[in-house]
Amino acid sequence: MRRLAARTCRFAVAALLALSLASRAAAHDGPPYPILVDEVLEGWTVSVWADPDVGTGTFYYYLDAPAGRTPAELLVEAHAEPADGTTPAVSGVSVAAEPSEPFQQIGTLEFHHRGTWPTRFVVSLPEEGRVLGELAFDLDVTPPGLGVFNLIWFAFPFLALALLWLRALFLQRAHDRGSSTLTRTEES
Repeated sequence: MRRLAARTCRFAVAALLALSLASRAAAHDGPPYPILVDEVLEGWTVSVWADPDVGTGTFYYYLDAPAGRTPAELLVEAHAEPADGTTPAVSGVSVAAEPSEPFQQIGTLEFHHRGTWPTRFVVSLPEEGRVLGELAFDLDVTPPGLGVFNLIWFAFPFLALALLWLRALFLQRAHDRGSSTLTRTEES
């Protein structure tokens, strides 16, 4: 009984230590999310969704045109520079999306590393040669997908629970064997 209490205590201390050392996960990992919503520029409504991964970051532009205009007339240029200034700025231009997509245009930027990248979106009408406006957002660029460390970290509670369940199963079997051996010796 004392060994079980000691093991439980060690496990609890290890779990508390791991939790105290864990940093808050403020980064993004998953599907695109809205960074700018329903921004109005001279009658045009612009929303930007982002999937800001290290490597290729993707931007989805939802554009609502005023009466008599089409979203195809609009051009969105994205410009980003890391806040720490360690790498050069990157830029990209939107292109028309497939008609089956819910967004009207799509664009990409090549992010060199993780961190905060202040990003500007310049919205213009290239046929008319005029800029409608500029939108800005500080983007948190994160590595794509889960790394091996994250996979192990998130799997740990499930593995620990499985090990506890197996230990309980084996202890129950050992207890049952001890009871059946005792019963046989009493019958003899």
